[in-house]
Amino acid sequence: MLYYGAAIVRGNSTALPEKRFPRILQEKIDREEWFEVRQFSRYRAPDGSPRTSPRVLALTREYALELIRGDTGERYADFAEYARARSLPPRIPRATGLPADIAAYLEAGTGLLPDHETALRVLYSGASLKGWRVLSLEPPGRELRTEWRGKPCGRFYSAGPNLQGLPQAYRLAALSPAGAGEGFAELDFRCCHPNIARALSGLPPEPDLYTELAELFGYTREHVKDMVTAIMHGRTRAQHVFQYGPEAVAFYDAIRGSLKTTGGRDKLFLLEGEILRGVLRRMQAAGIPSGLPVHDSLVTTEPGAVAGFMEAESERVLGVPLPVRITPAGPESLAL
Repeated sequence: MLYYGAAIVRGNSTALPEKRFPRILQEKIDREEWFEVRQFSRYRAPDGSPRTSPRVLALTREYALELIRGDTGERYADFAEYARARSLPPRIPRATGLPADIAAYLEAGTGLLPDHETALRVLYSGASLKGWRVLSLEPPGRELRTEWRGKPCGRFYSAGPNLQGLPQAYRLAALSPAGAGEGFAELDFRCCHPNIARALSGLPPEPDLYTELAELFGYTREHVKDMVTAIMHGRTRAQHVFQYGPEAVAFYDAIRGSLKTTGGRDKLFLLEGEILRGVLRRMQAAGIPSGLPVHDSLVTTEPGAVAGFMEAESERVLGVPLPVRITPAGPESLAL
């Protein structure tokens, strides 16, 4: 990837001659050795003008094969053949701190492939560099596999690579199913922790509690979500007032009065983890790859079946089914 006169290769940079840089790039493009990635910026400057992004170019696959042939003498019909022939040894992931059946299931793989070209487009549209750094180092055409570590709180995390740390823009656009499925989507429990607390208090779940509270108190939805999460995770009344001012006292009292949990944040995490592990067990029994579990959500190739599993497991654990949101995923979901 080239930008601002520097060549970036797996995190390392090499300065190019500043005066010759534009001519070098144009020559590469004219000879079809490089191609320019379109600018997909959704952002605007303070004056309303479109914000320009750094110029990004990439090797054409044909030119890459020519370089390989010149360096090694090996000839490949296309880049996919090269990727298959030069595939790295399979990564052998390990899961620790999880029940044996869940560990084995997660170690078997996600059923998802990285889409590098789409990931570059996501990056160039203004998304976080973090997602590109994770996906760009994954070999093309190889199923994503990662380490999993269970925590005492009930949650489990991926590491090496940290797939759960992928920003949502990359999860929704730059992952692809390894095999045929009924679709591809990210599923999550709507307002998960507040609805778990409501179920524990004998109240029915709300499909969009954050929006209701935003309209009632005159805040934005995101501001409400931040405040509710902090309150449910242990923020005291004094800390809330210090953070948001005396006018926010009524909001704090309303949340504390309606969303009561014994055990606080740890209780919420334990119940959330129990539900998700139950969903994974149902997916394993149905022969569905684990996809990418992200705390209260799942990226999966079988959204219809998994949505049913999520509702059934939340009802088993809490006595009532939690509402599930389905967000379509895949490269075609990326807005151009």
